[in-house]
Amino acid sequence: MTESNLLIKSSSWVLAVSWINRLMGLLSVFILARILSPEAFGAFAILTIVVQLADVLSNFGVEQYYIQKKNATLSDLNSCWSFNLLVKLLISLTLFSTASLAANFFDKAHLTLAFQVISALPFINALNNGYIFHLKRTLAFQKFIVFSGIGQLIGSILAITIAYFSKSYWALIIGLLANNVVQVLLSYIVLKSRTRLTHSQLLSSLTFGKWMLLKNIVGHTRAKFDVWFAASFFPISNIGGYSTMKDISMLPARELIGPVFQVLYSYMSNQQASNERVYTTYVSMLLIGVPCAVGLHTVAGELTYVMLGEKWVEYTPILANLAVLTLSFSAGNVVSDALISRGKVKDVFIYDSATLLLSLLALVLCYQMALSADGLSLFRAAIGIFMLLSGLLWLSFCLRLNTLRLFRALFACGLAAGMMGVSVTFTLTLPLPTIFSLIISVIIGGVVYLTFLMLLVKTSFFSKEDKILLSSVSHAVIRKII
Repeated sequence: MTESNLLIKSSSWVLAVSWINRLMGLLSVFILARILSPEAFGAFAILTIVVQLADVLSNFGVEQYYIQKKNATLSDLNSCWSFNLLVKLLISLTLFSTASLAANFFDKAHLTLAFQVISALPFINALNNGYIFHLKRTLAFQKFIVFSGIGQLIGSILAITIAYFSKSYWALIIGLLANNVVQVLLSYIVLKSRTRLTHSQLLSSLTFGKWMLLKNIVGHTRAKFDVWFAASFFPISNIGGYSTMKDISMLPARELIGPVFQVLYSYMSNQQASNERVYTTYVSMLLIGVPCAVGLHTVAGELTYVMLGEKWVEYTPILANLAVLTLSFSAGNVVSDALISRGKVKDVFIYDSATLLLSLLALVLCYQMALSADGLSLFRAAIGIFMLLSGLLWLSFCLRLNTLRLFRALFACGLAAGMMGVSVTFTLTLPLPTIFSLIISVIIGGVVYLTFLMLLVKTSFFSKEDKILLSSVSHAVIRKII
């Protein structure tokens, strides 16, 4: 099987289930946003950023360690899973015992019980059958990826049902927990192979993991510092508006491009992978990420109205500004995963630390601008563009990649997406109902993007190697469809 066919076969399952998940997720958000207020989403945002931080503080990257480890054994798999389970148990207990402190920190004492309940999330996630690590290592994603779809369905139904009767943020909490519990149960019901607790080689991944832990802490802080700022200074309704719009801006990166990276990390780590696999990953990300970012920026107003309802329209400028994060976040994943797949976790930590310090310094200098939700989103978008460009330079430096090739591909995809944006802007001016205008704009925009991309492939904007890559991937996709 060729590398292109391997990549397409592995990612097709992930993408298929991801699209199903996203359709369910969009429907869930569509309904919940009309039932619940921005204040409810604001409370949920405060709860989740604390749990996410705690989860990051306990993430030693055991999954990545096992996937990239050469000649990994069953003993390695058991020890990685056992170590992760122990650490997550400790972090959940710590979260539970400090719930009142967390609630008081945000001056939201009424959230104490909610903090205690949601503190179980890290441990629940760690209970997943560790054999999934091995399936990811061997690119056998089709054997477990459906778990997330079923979990999403049950969690969404439960959240909507509770929201209808309670109109409370508890609907979001219970839906999230139910989603994860269902995935854990299915991982043992469906998969016959299982991991077991062991104390042997329990700390075998610690050398790799210490850099992963530092990298994760810094990377998470860099990704979430704006939400922490909003949670500390904004009214709870604006917290809900900002965090919800940021979540929507990240949907393509998290639900479309993100699942593919589960495959791409294993793809880059498999065997003694060449740098050409990094180029493959990078160009694949650009082909999806660039048009998603431009399209989301262009249709932000219509999408907000259709998806969330009239009471959320005032937060449209936030979504338009933060649309660029789809591209910068996805590019950041390429940089991070490519370096980690080569065992260069320290290099990722150095880059993340440097850019975090620069971001915080910029926040101090632009403090007054960031005190409004619109101003904070504009500031965060500028930081995202800086992360995109500097990340590509760092990747090129660490792996000795061709910098010109990286930026030529970015420029080519950006040019095609720019023409797409012009066509979508024109389409939105047509006197049509909002929902139809949005659908037609997406269709026309997609056609224009692909048309200009095919024209650019015949020019010098793409390198010779990338032209071969695009041709190989497109043929593999066509064969898969046929």
